[in-house]
Amino acid sequence: RLIDQGRIRGRAQCFNRGIEASCGEFIVLLESTALVSAGWLESMSACLKHSCDGGVIGPRICGATSRQSGPAGICRPDARFDEEIKILQERFRHRRIAHRDISATCMLFKRSLVETIGLLDENMSGQFENEDFCLRAVMAGHRNYIAGDTLIRLEERDSASESRALLYQKWTTSASTPEGM
Repeated sequence: RLIDQGRIRGRAQCFNRGIEASCGEFIVLLESTALVSAGWLESMSACLKHSCDGGVIGPRICGATSRQSGPAGICRPDARFDEEIKILQERFRHRRIAHRDISATCMLFKRSLVETIGLLDENMSGQFENEDFCLRAVMAGHRNYIAGDTLIRLEERDSASESRALLYQKWTTSASTPEGM
């Protein structure tokens, strides 16, 4: 089903309209620049289904600069991605890596998580809504994981300058508030 986003400008708004229009038990948010490998959804789903406290699940990502970074050997520009991904899948089958925040490039979670913590925060202006969502999942008692046997590549990198001010403003609390305590 095609959803005309019209004048919606932010990534969070687009993702939220998709979540609202969906009807399944599981939700996948996937950036249009992501190139997935064979079996990626099955591996991420297994990670979520076998984690009793699972919140948000993400893949390893070629070119990421966080714990989600894919193995250097497979992420080389000259690597045969489809062939080498099979080695990664066998070597890291069912490996889960706990990680506080998951990249918005690709996120998997249950609809019940959205019912508990709400949609992505559209006030983040297209930046850091994923970190905010992941923080809220953790605060609700969930753990976020990287599916170690799942790898995606990005077709292109977004080079936009990012300011963490909105995220810091929202999550800077005093010890005198309930959230700070």
